Amino acid sequence: MTESSLIDDIRNESNPLTTYVGQWRRSELTYISADLDRMNITGTMHVRSYEEPLMEFPAYRLHKRLITYLPPILILLGTIGNVLSVIILSRRSLRKQSTYFYLATLSSADTVVLYVGLLRIWLGEILGQDIRDRSDWSCRIISFLGYTISDFSGWLIIAVTLERFFAVRYPFRVSGSRGRQRALKVVGAMLLLMSLVNCHFFWSVRVVYMKHGDEYTAKCHCTEPYLKLIDDVWPWVDALIYSFLPFVVILVLNTLIIRQLVRARRRRVALSSAVTCRKCHAADGCRVSDRDGGKITVMLLVISLAFLVTTLPMNVALITSKFLVKRRPDIGTLIRLRLVLTVTELLMYLNHSINFLLYCAAGHRFRAECVRLMLGRKSTPAHHVTDISGAISHALHMQVIKPSDAINTP
Repeated sequence: MTESSLIDDIRNESNPLTTYVGQWRRSELTYISADLDRMNITGTMHVRSYEEPLMEFPAYRLHKRLITYLPPILILLGTIGNVLSVIILSRRSLRKQSTYFYLATLSSADTVVLYVGLLRIWLGEILGQDIRDRSDWSCRIISFLGYTISDFSGWLIIAVTLERFFAVRYPFRVSGSRGRQRALKVVGAMLLLMSLVNCHFFWSVRVVYMKHGDEYTAKCHCTEPYLKLIDDVWPWVDALIYSFLPFVVILVLNTLIIRQLVRARRRRVALSSAVTCRKCHAADGCRVSDRDGGKITVMLLVISLAFLVTTLPMNVALITSKFLVKRRPDIGTLIRLRLVLTVTELLMYLNHSINFLLYCAAGHRFRAECVRLMLGRKSTPAHHVTDISGAISHALHMQVIKPSDAINTP
């Protein structure tokens, strides 16, 4: 899970922002705190002592408001939506298809991300202490779970997009009754891989005490031998795994899927003029199957696009802030960076909260099952005619690939 660490730089004594805060006398801080109370700026927000002079800056006040009031909305939206998604995708008419199994797993993983990541951040703002900072093991376990499940969530989208590409490009090779078993193995392998990638958190981080001003604050931070790994190397590795690599893979696969669909449509149009009357019924079955497959493809394209739009800005902003902080910018730049990181981080968590809305907007079968669930109707199994039309679709697909053979057919 890519998470802003700029606040650690703010707390560091060598940071110009901390130097600025340290220049304020306690009497001036008291006046600022009283002014904030009169203006009702803090409200239910927990303002730490080192943040009091920062609250005079509009950008910092906006950061505090966003991180205080938006997370509960995203958590509530994501929890209800993801639970409903898992229930609907597990109904009898959908659960046997590997595509919907991937999406159900994605909704489950996104729920974990919201609670391990966003809920923790929000409670830290409300209560004044991050649960990760309470002990070495809470620091290690939460860091491991946060990064592992976030990476796993992104790669689930790669897996379902890759499967859809093969379904469009090689329909014979992916058809069959073992799709769900294959998907289960892929999910298990990806979860294991992401666990191995992030297992270093069990020894590379612990609770340390950082001094800012006259106070010491417990903070989940990297241990001394791993400072370079966590501060300099890992942001790039995490950005590559969580966002950059999925971005490239998903973009390339979606481009190939769209290209293949356009080609197939052109070939069907060219073939339709040569198809004889005795094949009309088969062609109708083909169109039904293609229409259903096309709707699934559209839904996956929407999900992929939402992932790309919501996750990439966070990693770009995080890496950019690393470079800017090393140049020792002024206080105004640091506070604006803090605000940018907060906005992009909330945008990232938005990706884990809107699955249900995306499925409803772009998934025809998902909407139909959602309506049946709301009306208390049982889920109906797929009709046998769907399998027949699928077989006919594959047969005609082969003719589409070789239009010359079809045209020469008597």
